[in-house]
Amino acid sequence: MNLPLPKPGKRPKCAISRRHSKACREYKENFLVRYNYPFCERCGETNPLVFDTHHIISAGSAPQHLYLHDHRNLILLCRNCHNAVEQNPDENRKLVLKRSLWELFDTPLTRAAKAEAEGRDEES
Repeated sequence: MNLPLPKPGKRPKCAISRRHSKACREYKENFLVRYNYPFCERCGETNPLVFDTHHIISAGSAPQHLYLHDHRNLILLCRNCHNAVEQNPDENRKLVLKRSLWELFDTPLTRAAKAEAEGRDEES
């Protein structure tokens, strides 16, 4: 019996991806309860066909981290903003600064953001 092979670049579903999907779905549901309508948390767009839930610190940066699916690490974005954040590390760094994610994660990105935030505090 020949089983179909997964498509290139696609990983088979596993427990981690199910937790990922559940966390994203719950974030969207809680967002709707809180604000009554969906909007992009970056640009404010209210009318895109698709909203994505973005992990600011990705699963690749902090696999199986306790706070990977924490609401502070998730953000609802329109497709354009999601692509922009995914393609531009500086945009993601801004989200780390805004959410103070160095309190949850110890990655090169969060350490750099913490140092930047502390530098701003000293200048004030």
